[in-house]
Amino acid sequence: MYDAGQAAVHLTIQAMYEGIYLHQMAGFDAEKARVEFSIPPDVVPASAIAMGYPGEADTLPEDLRQRELQPRTRKPINEMLFQAPGEIRATLFDLYHE
Repeated sequence: MYDAGQAAVHLTIQAMYEGIYLHQMAGFDAEKARVEFSIPPDVVPASAIAMGYPGEADTLPEDLRQRELQPRTRKPINEMLFQAPGEIRATLFDLYHE
């Protein structure tokens, strides 16, 4: 499991370079995946990644089309990081915005 995250990152970077989009998922049924994909007992399913090429928004049902065409927003970095009392004095936000 040590390299699972790093493997996912490299797969994502290469896929995007090739024009393939990915959606990484942690909330999946590992036992169902084991059965459906014939995963051997000595292999641990750690995550699932859907891969594919983007389609046209016009082919989506109306509710999904509207959601797809909305502007993307992200949480500010300071809402995702915290500082433990008495610990490190700088956050990643501070390091990148000095």
